[in-house]
Amino acid sequence: MLEPHELKTVRDQAQQSLPETVDLLAPNAITDGRGGMTRSYAISHVGIPARIAQRTGRETMFAGQDQVRADYILTVAYDQLVDETMRVDHNGTLYDIVFVSRDRSYDTARLCLLHRR
Repeated sequence: MLEPHELKTVRDQAQQSLPETVDLLAPNAITDGRGGMTRSYAISHVGIPARIAQRTGRETMFAGQDQVRADYILTVAYDQLVDETMRVDHNGTLYDIVFVSRDRSYDTARLCLLHRR
């Protein structure tokens, strides 16, 4: 088992291995003026240290009955607020977040599966 200071060291090293930055976009519900709602996205976090890598092979994941393709992996800091309702903007390329890792024995980084829009 890792001691608290050892876990902090590992987390600090993981943070240093995030060479890129991304913006996180959160959904907003906007009234359409006819009693309905329209979903739009607004930047909620700017310049988040991250790494985006393309997945290899033919991995797919299943969400309920829908087959969702996740072609990329996003790595961010272990304590970064991120969830499956958000989108990622990386230099103008948009990605949907389709899965966020949460239940690991030691969180040194948070991993997200992405689908390029």
